[in-house]
Amino acid sequence: MSAADLTYLTVGRKRLPTTELVRRYHEKLPSGSVHLVSHVTADDPIVDGGTAARMSQAMATPTYARDHDAFEALLGGAPLVEPGVVFAQEWNPDQHNSEPENSCVYVAIARID
Repeated sequence: MSAADLTYLTVGRKRLPTTELVRRYHEKLPSGSVHLVSHVTADDPIVDGGTAARMSQAMATPTYARDHDAFEALLGGAPLVEPGVVFAQEWNPDQHNSEPENSCVYVAIARID
């Protein structure tokens, strides 16, 4: 489940902040699990913020672009698998599937201890 999906979950009839939903999700995962998260960002120096905002609103579950600190905060301080929070194209730089200018997405994998 991605952070974007968690944005639209509710507890009972109450909508909770995304960070709280992710915290609750992490509490349900067994120790040793990992949580892969991706999110649109306006931080990419090649993609302007307006493009990132339009992309995030055009998704099946519209969201908004988060900066590096806001994205990392979603993970609630969980330890991150190296290389941590990076642009999607930087996760495995030896196997580029797209040019860097084609991405304005952060990715990270959190370890659940």
